[in-house]
Amino acid sequence: SLQLPFVLAAASAAASAQSQFDFGAVYMMSPYHVPASGVPYPGIARIDPYTGANSPLIQFTSNGVYPASAAYDPFRDRIVAFCSLDATTVPKLHAIDAAGAATTISSQYLVRLAPRGDGKIYGYKAGAGGTTVQKVFYVDASGQQHELLDVGGQ
Repeated sequence: SLQLPFVLAAASAAASAQSQFDFGAVYMMSPYHVPASGVPYPGIARIDPYTGANSPLIQFTSNGVYPASAAYDPFRDRIVAFCSLDATTVPKLHAIDAAGAATTISSQYLVRLAPRGDGKIYGYKAGAGGTTVQKVFYVDASGQQHELLDVGGQ
């Protein structure tokens, strides 16, 4: 069988009682999930930690799974993922809740996501030209993207 690389997101949900994700639940992003129904799909699946069974959380509208582009964000209590969810198949940064409902955070390109827990989500622009690929960016709590600068503003 064909095994494709996958991204593990939300390996351990926040221990807080308010979290909508089950403690210890595992979510996996892959371009090729095969659920019990046998119909493969690109997206994020919930993996039962006791049985290993997977169930779809959300399906993407294209096979474009971007490199390491999903992570659990404790600030939003959501899985944040750079993916395509609408008919345009243009990827955006989305926040996905435990029921599979998504809201768009930003339409700007950002992958290798690393949420800080206070509203900021760090990442970079893989494949970007010139010096942009060497820079780190972050999205703030309001969804605005900024270039990360050092203390001197560089």
